[in-house]
Amino acid sequence: CGSGMATTAAIGGMMIPQMKDKGYKVPYAATLVCFGGTVGPIIPPSLSFVLYGATTKVPVPTLFLAGILPGILIGIGFLVTNYVMCRSMGQDLAIRTTAEKVNIMEAMQVRGKLVWKTFREGFWALLSPVIILGGIYSGIFTPTEAACISVVYSLFVSVFVYKELDMKGVYKTFLAASVINGVTSFLLGYSTVFSTFMTFERVPQAISEFLMTVTESPVVLLLIINAILLVVGCFLDTVPAIIVMAPMLLPTITHFGISPVHFGVIMAVNLAFGLCTPPYGCNLFVGAAVAKISMESMFKYIIPFFIVSIVLLMIITYVPAISLFFIN
Repeated sequence: CGSGMATTAAIGGMMIPQMKDKGYKVPYAATLVCFGGTVGPIIPPSLSFVLYGATTKVPVPTLFLAGILPGILIGIGFLVTNYVMCRSMGQDLAIRTTAEKVNIMEAMQVRGKLVWKTFREGFWALLSPVIILGGIYSGIFTPTEAACISVVYSLFVSVFVYKELDMKGVYKTFLAASVINGVTSFLLGYSTVFSTFMTFERVPQAISEFLMTVTESPVVLLLIINAILLVVGCFLDTVPAIIVMAPMLLPTITHFGISPVHFGVIMAVNLAFGLCTPPYGCNLFVGAAVAKISMESMFKYIIPFFIVSIVLLMIITYVPAISLFFIN
């Protein structure tokens, strides 16, 4: 988890054709996948929290705990929105097989067997996040060590259990991972230099002083920062946005007595929702490309989800107990 655009592309490629077969309108299916992709950077293990922790020195396991309830809240919010919109559009929500319309109980039995079969086949893959989170929360290894263990475990399962990768496939996988990590390393390197330069030039202090002249209320401050991060999230993916923005805003946040952990969740949620903020949200372009439709055809479905997103963002922002529940 971590990249909203990657989540949208991966899930959209699988789910949009199936939703189309079930009678969903393609623009609506693409919109649903786009907003569903925003949950990826929030639910742990999240790359967004790893980067925020690395740039602000906030413990990553603490951030993982803080992201659990907000992620669940966002998921429930979108589930309810989807249900209401399907009802308003007259979408048939009954359980059916694709081949024929059988009675509900028979369809549920068929699907139950299919779910159990799928679970058995995917058990070893599903065990990966359990190992990662279990190891981190139990203190067996650090998040960095967890990443290494996850790579070794995934490679072992892919080669020897599922036998989906041969040596040529392993080489291509390592090559693709090297390219991705190379780009990320350059971003981290340049952002570190940039952050150091800003610190020497007292840019964070200048921003803090400016915001203090604008308002002395933490409520208004968070509203301003939410607006800034939503705009930034439209144009940047979560990785570069966090690397650049977190060191700039953290001094202001701590000055106003706001928890850095809570602010990490606010930043991750803002940037995730920014990916779906019209008209330039990156997730919207990805969803439209995967569904092979124009983004304009999605707009009438985007508005309800966007309104719900703003409501959820305000709840998470101004009710810190949601983020800090497991920590406290």
